[in-house]
Amino acid sequence: LAAGATATAKQTASHACHALRQYVRAHLHRRINLCVSAGFGSGASGGRRASAGDHRTPGPGHRAVDLGQAATDRNLRLATHDPRVAASLLKSPWLVMDAFVAQDGHLVMLALLNVAPGDRHFHDCVPASLSVLRAATLHPGARAATASAVLSDPSHVPAMQVLMDIAARAAGAQDSEAVIDSLHVVCNLVAPPPNMGAVAAAATAFDRSVQPHSSTQEASAKKRRPERSDAERFAAGVESRLRQARAALRESGGIRAILSMLLRGAKHLPAPNADAARALCCRVLLSLARDPAIAQTLQTLQVARRLTEIMRDTHRTSSAAAAAAAKDAADPAKTPLERARPGVRDVKPLESAASTAVEAGAEFH
Repeated sequence: LAAGATATAKQTASHACHALRQYVRAHLHRRINLCVSAGFGSGASGGRRASAGDHRTPGPGHRAVDLGQAATDRNLRLATHDPRVAASLLKSPWLVMDAFVAQDGHLVMLALLNVAPGDRHFHDCVPASLSVLRAATLHPGARAATASAVLSDPSHVPAMQVLMDIAARAAGAQDSEAVIDSLHVVCNLVAPPPNMGAVAAAATAFDRSVQPHSSTQEASAKKRRPERSDAERFAAGVESRLRQARAALRESGGIRAILSMLLRGAKHLPAPNADAARALCCRVLLSLARDPAIAQTLQTLQVARRLTEIMRDTHRTSSAAAAAAAKDAADPAKTPLERARPGVRDVKPLESAASTAVEAGAEFH
């Protein structure tokens, strides 16, 4: 990472970064596959199998697995949107990620992202480093270490600033993958899982399943206690661990960077990716608004009004595109070839973009 490093050394670092990405993808696949196949949280036997599997039987490691982008995206979606899998990642140990943090792997990835702009050898390290951090920050230990990380001499740049700088640079270069991945990492750091209520319920069910034989006194105490209090305490614990990351994002100018990406940066991206980036920015803002002090800042900046304008513009654009498509389809003078002109072909991306925004808004709320 030194400024005077030779091209061969930089190329070696790039290869090592790509190898680490595949390593993390493989362990993420095994972890997700274990949670799904063991039936995490689906009864006492399933909970015991998942608990035992986390420590002793992680599954056959000699079988080939799909480590492509599509398969990794499926695993990442399960990790955040499946309540049982998300609860397992929040509660169970993950020794691979503990070792990654202990060896300062998160600092190395952030340092690569910090020096990558303007260096052709390190440029390819950006997607690999973001992919590693996106998987690593699913683990509470790696999430806390990354959120509080500050690069050493001579930059002393906090992690949040590194991530938002990469997102801004990538948006200017119309690199949708880097923008979305960096925003996903920020979401992992500051936001709870989208369906936190179901995740907390699954975690509570898992706790009950691994302790099936309780004493009579404990059983009567649990009967007197409201059933959802355990889930509420779990959700409150997750929320308390995210406050430090939200404060770090605020202190590093993250609110201004998120608003800039939401209002201007995302416009440089293709329509579906632009809406995906805006949805992630909205999720970050919603999580920041859970902090009363940050919520007051967002109110001062009139963020609600700006979000309303974005939703209105998106609805207006999608409605105009749908009306144009209906008019073209109803025009008997146009041949099928004329109906397939660019004006009509542009309708599908706009419709998909609008539907993506609507789904994301409903999910985040």
